[in-house]
Amino acid sequence: MRPVLKDLSLQIEDGETIGIVGANGAGKTTLLRTLARISACDSGDAFLDGESLFKGSAKTRAGMLFLSHHPNLYPVLTGEENLKLTSRLYGQSKSNDEITAVLEEVGLSRFRWDPIR
Repeated sequence: MRPVLKDLSLQIEDGETIGIVGANGAGKTTLLRTLARISACDSGDAFLDGESLFKGSAKTRAGMLFLSHHPNLYPVLTGEENLKLTSRLYGQSKSNDEITAVLEEVGLSRFRWDPIR
């Protein structure tokens, strides 16, 4: 298997916004999935504010968000159940009140008990 990402170095300054572009198969999604710890890497490390994303705690990754064009939701679970599961997977278990607040903030509270389809 050939390496998808090799000798990659990237520094993003506070407040800076970047875009990741490249040809199909260039490794864009692999990079993002690796940074979000959805996919594992064979070697190397990534740092956020001096803390390792791969070896650090869930708190280190708390400010990160990975939003894919493929929804990473479980269709048999409700919106609330998906949020609770995801928060637990990332070591950030949320209370019912916090889940309710998030759903209200994004205008989805009326769908909280509906399965994701």
